[in-house]
Amino acid sequence: MIFVNNLKNIKMKYIYICSLVLATALSTHAQTPDLSFEIFQNGFSSPTTITNAGDDRLFIMEQDGVIKFIESENITTFLDIKDRVSSPSDNLGGYTDELGLLGLAFHPNFQTNGYFFINYTNNNKNTIISRFSIDQNDPNIADVSSEEIIMEIEQPYSNHNGGCIAFGLDGFLYIGMGDGGSGGDPQGYGQNMNSLLGKILRIDVSSLPYTIPPTNPFVEQLNHKPEIWASGIRNPWKFSFDKTTGDLWIGDVGQNSFEEIDFQSSDSPGGENYGWKCYEGYEPFDISNCNDQYTDPVHTYVNNGFPNDCSVTGGHVYRGSQYPNFVGHYIFGDYCSGKIFTLYDGGNANFDLTTQENTDIFISCFGEDANGELYIADRNSGIIYSIIDNSNSTSVGELEREELNIYPNPATKTEIINLSIGKDGDLVSISDLNGKIVSKQKIQNKQIYIQDLSYGVYFLEIDNKKTKLIIE
Repeated sequence: MIFVNNLKNIKMKYIYICSLVLATALSTHAQTPDLSFEIFQNGFSSPTTITNAGDDRLFIMEQDGVIKFIESENITTFLDIKDRVSSPSDNLGGYTDELGLLGLAFHPNFQTNGYFFINYTNNNKNTIISRFSIDQNDPNIADVSSEEIIMEIEQPYSNHNGGCIAFGLDGFLYIGMGDGGSGGDPQGYGQNMNSLLGKILRIDVSSLPYTIPPTNPFVEQLNHKPEIWASGIRNPWKFSFDKTTGDLWIGDVGQNSFEEIDFQSSDSPGGENYGWKCYEGYEPFDISNCNDQYTDPVHTYVNNGFPNDCSVTGGHVYRGSQYPNFVGHYIFGDYCSGKIFTLYDGGNANFDLTTQENTDIFISCFGEDANGELYIADRNSGIIYSIIDNSNSTSVGELEREELNIYPNPATKTEIINLSIGKDGDLVSISDLNGKIVSKQKIQNKQIYIQDLSYGVYFLEIDNKKTKLIIE
């Protein structure tokens, strides 16, 4: 990411599945959202991450080394490690805009184990991935002395540190690493599989020191770091997982010509090479010694330089309950111009773009609360905005009240599902999250059977009425 200073210097098994989501049921009603942005809270300094811990608190990470949270309009300091973090506020000289406290991810079992993970640049300007725990006497503050360093990755330059970390639905920790910095990836780290730079990494932090998931794509391959999940990345400032489908969306900051959004389906075994530095977007950049198969972005836009478009900030797929027309849309924006867009996966590799209201926001990050509602941060002003969809629609809550009810839900494969509506002989269709029908059966005594289904999330439909079923 390229930050702008003073407008002058240029840029969990189903743990995340929310019971309010009606993703597939609503996808057939998908319309164009009409977004606006309302001030939610102000008073922050250079916010770099917005996230949640599965409760009512909204956590804000500040670049200089502080994590705070908002609860009932009150701001509380959760962690202060300014003394360990190198950031622009340290006045180190040279280009330091991309140093700092950059990424935050709460363990999928945070509510029971109290663990959270951060990504920052230390006083040697290297990337640190570490684990902290909450104070045993106060769950609203972190134990500053509890840090356990998981990784230290040497950074040859001060920029392109990536910084984003997140847990996938598989329970593993994903880490976004930039190509090491400077310009044009001079050391070729993006395509060097013996380097962790220019990659998306995947590790198992269920115990420390971390382990390598045995399903990582390059395990036991010579001259390949086993932590690597995907390669050919320039600077993945922000990536996120769709909390319903598990799909991975990556906002990868471009060089001088194109900004790009990369996509990885949840059923991917990993190993994608997104092309950098052989390609920038769809276009060749430096194709000498390039002979791999590359995965194209799903969207690019032209980098015209500040104050126009110049640095993509990746966002999230909306899975909240307030705005049905927004459900399933991936939101992202440009840091320099403040433009905001959405992409909608229409299937058949067709991603539909919408252009939203232009803003004056220096978009450092998007974020998601525990209910799936989305927020956006302005790095320069420190304001956190809530994202509103003004398009006319019935609320998800109203739609839910119109649909059938089923129980038990969640269910086990050995259970029989009871239905609130339908009569003997009525046909029930069961589809997966991609809309594929995996079972059809007739109702008997207002019941159906699910023994033949795999663990996962499904949607039941009877006479155009739909509801969600979780099998665990």
